[in-house]
Amino acid sequence: MAKLEDMKLFMRIVEKQSFSAGGREMRLSPAVVSSRMARFEKQLNTRLFIRTTRQVRVTPAGRRYYDDCQEILHKVATAESRLEDEDNEVTGMIRLSASTSFGRTYLKNFIAEYSQTHPNIAIHLQITDQLVDLVAEDIDLAFRIAPLQDSSFKTRIFHPVKRYICATPDYFKQHGTPKTPRDLEHHNCLLMRFPGSRLFKWPFQNKEGDYGIAVSGNLESNRGDILLDWALEGRGLVLKTHNEIKHLVKAGKLQTVLGNELQQNSYLHAIYPYNTHLPARVRLFLDTIAKQLTENQNWL
Repeated sequence: MAKLEDMKLFMRIVEKQSFSAGGREMRLSPAVVSSRMARFEKQLNTRLFIRTTRQVRVTPAGRRYYDDCQEILHKVATAESRLEDEDNEVTGMIRLSASTSFGRTYLKNFIAEYSQTHPNIAIHLQITDQLVDLVAEDIDLAFRIAPLQDSSFKTRIFHPVKRYICATPDYFKQHGTPKTPRDLEHHNCLLMRFPGSRLFKWPFQNKEGDYGIAVSGNLESNRGDILLDWALEGRGLVLKTHNEIKHLVKAGKLQTVLGNELQQNSYLHAIYPYNTHLPARVRLFLDTIAKQLTENQNWL
């Protein structure tokens, strides 16, 4: 049991990218967290984290171990939950929320196939790029590229999602191609913006660490698909996931820039209420999509 608890603590730290935040979720002091993780790394004879004064990063070995821990703990939780649900038929409604990028390029097709094999389960899909109140809107599962900053929800992390900055060839001919991230300050950038949101920075990295560049432009939207449409019309540069633009790049309609400098540390998250019992219909859906995402990463 002690190792399972250490696994849980390790996972919370990875998900929150912070020793203190991960410890708070398990009601542990920073000193206890540091001591337990130091002992845990010694037991495993593996370095799980890279610690700096500014942030905590999981090592490649730590990321692989996180995936293994996720599978182990999920199997334990599933076994316990199945004891409660084994006599219940899997039926009912599942309410989902997803970003435009994931919802339109992957999830809608998965749902169509899933509904054929599970006809007794009804599914409602909400597509929005804005963070939603899962409790107020009665959402069972939300899929987001970035996690919700709320400790009352549980997050299940899938594989990394690649992102690219892109524009049309004609845009680059007219306005030039940015050679460094700082060059973006002189370009028209198409921005995702929500009511009350702050100035957005596009994420980059160099030898010194991660940093952001404050970009600006004359077109903003709360819909990622609208931004992509504008980019295809040659109106500016846009930051999009690989799956949204790969066919457009292949067709020569878009070109990517600054690929080596852009941060590639985003992950797809499935988010759901943390302390509530996960209904059998929701757990079955989550298990099924997790299995398919693991086996088929072409959407990334």
